[in-house]
Amino acid sequence: GKNKPYTSEDIRFVTKNNVLYAHVMAWPENNKVTIKTLASGNPSYQSEINKIEMLGTNHAVKYERTKNGLVVELPKDVKPNPISFVLKIM
Repeated sequence: GKNKPYTSEDIRFVTKNNVLYAHVMAWPENNKVTIKTLASGNPSYQSEINKIEMLGTNHAVKYERTKNGLVVELPKDVKPNPISFVLKIM
């Protein structure tokens, strides 16, 4: 059978040199992505988040870490890739 298409809730993670990379598999319709596993107080990721960059662009990325997840507001006019993107979380 056919697989369901990816959404912005489909996220893959990789770490390298104490940096977390989140590969979001689809661009969110409202230009915001919520990464639930990075919610404040989640014992799976206790590190502080000081900065987030979107690879492939120099635009600033706004974010807020809440009890529901890490909410990242993406630039509306810049998509480094029409399908998916990577957030560098430091």
